[in-house]
Amino acid sequence: MASPVLKPFIEPTGEISRHLSKEEMVKRALSVIGPSAKIAELRDWIEMTFGGTISSGYIHEMRKRHRVAAPVTATKSTILVEDIVLTKELITRVGVTELHLLIDTLSK
Repeated sequence: MASPVLKPFIEPTGEISRHLSKEEMVKRALSVIGPSAKIAELRDWIEMTFGGTISSGYIHEMRKRHRVAAPVTATKSTILVEDIVLTKELITRVGVTELHLLIDTLSK
């Protein structure tokens, strides 16, 4: 049984994984699981979420770069590219009407 930490936060779709680079998949795994996660955990999460496989060496190098790079901080009024991508993924998965309903419910 997989660790609950490794459960993907979105359903994988071929459309999403085709448009994401390996680097972006690793960045997303690091942002969800954390930079201190084991390489095997990151690799498993990427495979489960995006359906792609990435070598341990590549994940190791990307993790080192991620630790060196300053984190992007968003203010309350900032919309990041990642926010837009996630919104598009949600629209594709659940539809515009359901997403509006979710947003309306959460904003109350």
